[in-house]
Amino acid sequence: MRKRPSVIPKLGVIAVLVAAAIVLSSPYTFLPHLLGGVFARSIERQMNLPKAPDIALKSDPPYKMLVGKFSRGRIVIRKASFGNVQPDWVKINLAPFDLNMIESLASGDLKSREPLSGKARMELSQREVNRIVASRIKTLPIGSINLEKGGVLLRTRIELLNTSIPISVGGRLGVRDNALIFRPDRVSAFGFAVPENLSKRFLIGAEFSYRLRDLPLKAKITGIRVLKDHLILSGDIRLLSG
Repeated sequence: MRKRPSVIPKLGVIAVLVAAAIVLSSPYTFLPHLLGGVFARSIERQMNLPKAPDIALKSDPPYKMLVGKFSRGRIVIRKASFGNVQPDWVKINLAPFDLNMIESLASGDLKSREPLSGKARMELSQREVNRIVASRIKTLPIGSINLEKGGVLLRTRIELLNTSIPISVGGRLGVRDNALIFRPDRVSAFGFAVPENLSKRFLIGAEFSYRLRDLPLKAKITGIRVLKDHLILSGDIRLLSG
């Protein structure tokens, strides 16, 4: 009777291959997690956040993370407060960067030769925009504020001959030198354009600017998108590192 070949050597080979795969892949599994924790705590301190943000790091190809080279990074912060603005979220996409891995992991803080940089976006809700507008416009009674794609529409009223007349003031919201700037350019009543000589009061009264103070990470706001019920601010940031 022929002996059946033992499966033990085959199982041994499989076990060795699995162990080798685990050893080879473990740096790519654990390093992003460990360094993500360092990132999160460093940003939490720099931005004085109530809790650590979400972090995702990527190296392409993956082995470059072993020498501290990262092709991109993503930071997501939710429900934070910065100076005089409260965004619903902030998302930061980091440009390719190098880190000193050993020093960063040993110290628990980011260590690199150059500051990290990237692009940031923050979303302001309709409610937050309402708060900002109400804090800046004092000469007109604002009934409601509508964010529409590409512009803003303010609704107010005037009393004329014991009649309340609804007035709409529309215009564009822009940014300059880290300030929101509203420049109204049209006034209407009952859906009809108000003559220029009568609309001047509303155009002047609705105009405002609102400087965004104490933004973190040396943020410089350079763009704005006004959408239905919210707006998106975008700009550049620099992340400090040792």
